[in-house]
Amino acid sequence: MKKSTSKKIISAKKNMKAKNKITRIAKGVGEGEIRKEVLEIVSNLAKLPKEKIEKYNKDDFNELGLDSFTLVEIDFSIENTFDIDIPQDSLPGIKNFNDLVTLIQTLVKKRG
Repeated sequence: MKKSTSKKIISAKKNMKAKNKITRIAKGVGEGEIRKEVLEIVSNLAKLPKEKIEKYNKDDFNELGLDSFTLVEIDFSIENTFDIDIPQDSLPGIKNFNDLVTLIQTLVKKRG
């Protein structure tokens, strides 16, 4: 099997998993599941252990050393995973992990 074919298969599997997550979340998955999924996204994109993110969950994201590009990637991934649009004017109010989770929980509830 060619490498490009393998990559396409892996990509298709990832897309299917993402669609399944959206379906589960749309069907009323609890806030704990949202928090867990957001932690997974932030950990993967920031290349940081989950424990470190949780340690700084009440402190400023700047303490984690996240640059603006990584924050944009996190925003995009969260929007795709939860099928929501994060208003740009709400981003300055997100100072830490808890703020981010709270905003996403609110947007998912509004989406219905």
